[in-house]
Amino acid sequence: MIRPVLLAELTTLQEVGIAVGAITAVGLLILAAVNVWLSITNERKRTQPVVMAHEVGSRHLAHDLRFGSPTGEGYFVVDLRLTNHGEGTAFNVRFGVEFQGVRVPYKHEPSHHHAGSVYRVLGAGERLPLAEGTSWPLRVDALILMSKRSSPDPTRVFWARYENAQGKVWETRNPGDPSKLLGIKRIRARRLREWFEQHRRLRATRAGGEAEQTALAELLGQEPGT
Repeated sequence: MIRPVLLAELTTLQEVGIAVGAITAVGLLILAAVNVWLSITNERKRTQPVVMAHEVGSRHLAHDLRFGSPTGEGYFVVDLRLTNHGEGTAFNVRFGVEFQGVRVPYKHEPSHHHAGSVYRVLGAGERLPLAEGTSWPLRVDALILMSKRSSPDPTRVFWARYENAQGKVWETRNPGDPSKLLGIKRIRARRLREWFEQHRRLRATRAGGEAEQTALAELLGQEPGT
């Protein structure tokens, strides 16, 4: 322990030297902590999955007997596939298409959750479906596409939502318009978002039904509601 007498005998230069040494030691500790944090962050980024949904072909009328009427009347189909372009495994993957701000998730079976079917694991560099040149048909209610008078196809966006190994939820948005940029962002409050998306689908379906009735009345030369 340094005695008070010795402290009193220190020159100003010695006091400055002690202070500089202490500041340098603290700075080195902070620098080491920052380097560790950057190393961890970069490693997580390097092993981050990047799942994307891609369109295969163009939108067409439904011909799948599992959905709706035997002829698929009232539905369109968008064929999609999934790819993981990152170096990490993705978990609990859901995906779909968006028209005019209304999202439609892919469902392997009509009875699946309103947020869509879940594909639990998609490894780095993998794709779904597995067979090359194949895709999955995503059914889109025609009423959703009729909810607005403008053409829905220029607004289409293919989205994928998934978790990384740390359980954090991410989302990619792959626009159908080749002049627009890919979007990747962190997602919070996932269940609230899924509820909101379901609400918008129901509202768009109702609006499409009203637009269909109005168009039919105009075609028949009648006023709506008569």
